[in-house]
Amino acid sequence: MNNFSYSVLLPVYNGDYPDYLKTAIESMTSQTLKPEEILIAVDGPIRDELKDVIESFRRSDEALFTVIYYPENRGLGTLLRDALPMCRNEFVARMDADDYSVPTRIEKQAEVFAKYPGLSAVGCNVDEFTEDISRPVAHVVLPETPEECLKFARRRCPMRHPALLYKKNDVISAGNYGGKYLRLEDYDLIVNVIRNNSIGGLYNIQEVLVYMRISQDFYRRRGGIKYALSILKFKAHLWHSGFMSASDFITSGLGHAVIALMPGFFRECISPDRHDQGSGDPHVFRPSHQ
Repeated sequence: MNNFSYSVLLPVYNGDYPDYLKTAIESMTSQTLKPEEILIAVDGPIRDELKDVIESFRRSDEALFTVIYYPENRGLGTLLRDALPMCRNEFVARMDADDYSVPTRIEKQAEVFAKYPGLSAVGCNVDEFTEDISRPVAHVVLPETPEECLKFARRRCPMRHPALLYKKNDVISAGNYGGKYLRLEDYDLIVNVIRNNSIGGLYNIQEVLVYMRISQDFYRRRGGIKYALSILKFKAHLWHSGFMSASDFITSGLGHAVIALMPGFFRECISPDRHDQGSGDPHVFRPSHQ
């Protein structure tokens, strides 16, 4: 795997935390399969503490780090759409500014690409945490094979976006990132990649290789009228285009929209993105010690 070259695409905005960003970057520079490039895309003005972290890394290895400062904050989908073509390598690893990748993450994802070269994207299971990475609040088990990912995608997004290693040209030829659907940019991208690669070319390693940091009120904030309308608009598009059935739309689209309109404390308990173990969703559960 020594000849496997990849870029890391890491977005940053003013709401990120300097210590979290430092940890995220260090987790990628510590990979057993080293990146050829880490491209940091800055979405609008950021405070000096964040810029100091970025510039410190850039100065430490100017050949490794590419930093692009965009003057205005335009949102994640637009930022990634513009930054992705700037990556030097065909393989691109997504990473968020407050997450952590285990040292063998990219090595294991690259091994899957070597075994199945027709894939477009490789993800993995993830653990979600708030402050202490050793005490996850949710363990996310995702579908493994392309066939399972395709079936799962007809109701929910089958991959976690910050855990992806994908082929840049496959993503761009599928339409690249868009900003039409509020907080659903990753799902939209995955569906477009599936459509562009017949069965989809998606695979999830059945191992936790990424720890995703979430805020205490993360699931409570994923609601409101705008989000509900975005869900309905996106899933109606999937239905009318033939990607999902009427049954899928009723169960996934209407059901998810109704949940988004519920009070925050109800939504945290029954969100389709996260359920307790034994709740009827076999894919996401909370550890027993929580």
